[in-house]
Amino acid sequence: MEKKETVKEGNNVEFKPSKDCVEWLGKCFVGKLVNVEDVEKVQTKLCAVGLYNIKAMRMGGRCVLLEADDDCDVVECLQSNYTWFQGLFEEVKRWNPVVMVHERVIWVQCFGIPLVAWEERFFSLVATVPGSFIKLDDATTLKSRLDVGRMLILTSSKSFINMTVNVKINDQVYGITVVEEVMVDHVNFVSRKCFVSGDIDVEKEVSEGSISSSD
Repeated sequence: MEKKETVKEGNNVEFKPSKDCVEWLGKCFVGKLVNVEDVEKVQTKLCAVGLYNIKAMRMGGRCVLLEADDDCDVVECLQSNYTWFQGLFEEVKRWNPVVMVHERVIWVQCFGIPLVAWEERFFSLVATVPGSFIKLDDATTLKSRLDVGRMLILTSSKSFINMTVNVKINDQVYGITVVEEVMVDHVNFVSRKCFVSGDIDVEKEVSEGSISSSD
């Protein structure tokens, strides 16, 4: 068995990837979605058009890693379903060692929001500071609770988000606290799909209410 070693120099370490891992990735493709909300729906959409042999794995942000089993060729699938893939993906390209994802999809909580500004336009504005707005959760949209607002954002920040966004409303400045939710589960959206042997087995609904989750 090949021995994998890391060499430590201060805070820096060096790692040599295994040949098996590199070979596996060499058969995969990276797809960048047109719509970030499709991240949780990619596998379902692949199955809906009969592409059961392609597995989609989240890489962060709008990117997924596409892997095909031994009986399927990704290139052939791309060519035979070109129009469909073009509608779902902004681009699909073969994985290579320099491919890095610099985006994250995360839930953030917002505190200190004046009620006069409680609407999607305001949250969308606040989101432009740490990233870009995707959507609000149901409780925030329906105003079921007004002590905290939750929104899903796309950010390129690798650091934990905990900031104050100052917003001027009618000559008064309000400090809006924006805090990233701590990861509890790898679920960012309302539903989670469970797969058994590559096929959809059951759909579990996950409440957005009190579960803190991020990508």
